[in-house]
Amino acid sequence: MKFVAVTRNNLVIQGLVFLLGGLLFVAFPEGILKGISIYIGLLMLVPGVIMLITSLVKQGTGTGSSLLIEGILLTLFGLLFILKPQLVGKLLAIFIGIWMIGTGVLQVAASSGNKAAGWKYFWIQLLAGILLVIFGFVVLFNAFTASVALLIWFGVIMIVYGVYYLVLAFTKY
Repeated sequence: MKFVAVTRNNLVIQGLVFLLGGLLFVAFPEGILKGISIYIGLLMLVPGVIMLITSLVKQGTGTGSSLLIEGILLTLFGLLFILKPQLVGKLLAIFIGIWMIGTGVLQVAASSGNKAAGWKYFWIQLLAGILLVIFGFVVLFNAFTASVALLIWFGVIMIVYGVYYLVLAFTKY
């Protein structure tokens, strides 16, 4: 019986965390995106500054120049992500948009091969490919909005899982 109680407690905690996190993602997607960008910026900035200092201290050792270049790049990108937090959302959406366009083009190409092979449902693959290309361009040209929409969608999924875990915690096995 103790195992069930621990599991139930874990499910309640997980449910509440997912529910709260999901509500935050849905209510404040732009703030969450900016927070993620600042966090990533700090993850780059701190080691970048350490590399800069280390390269300046070890100037005559031969590893200083590569360390210096890496430190400069990490520091600059870290500062960029901290000072321009909307950049992370745009980069994420641009990556997703390019992926969607590439996958869509491959699906269209594969559908023509499947048509030639006599597959009568090739048109489904063709339609999916065309839609992926269209949505890819929409995401690509509305990058920040797409990132915010993605975070809202992620928040909704988190809310659903939170409710699921809470229902699971209070139902009998």
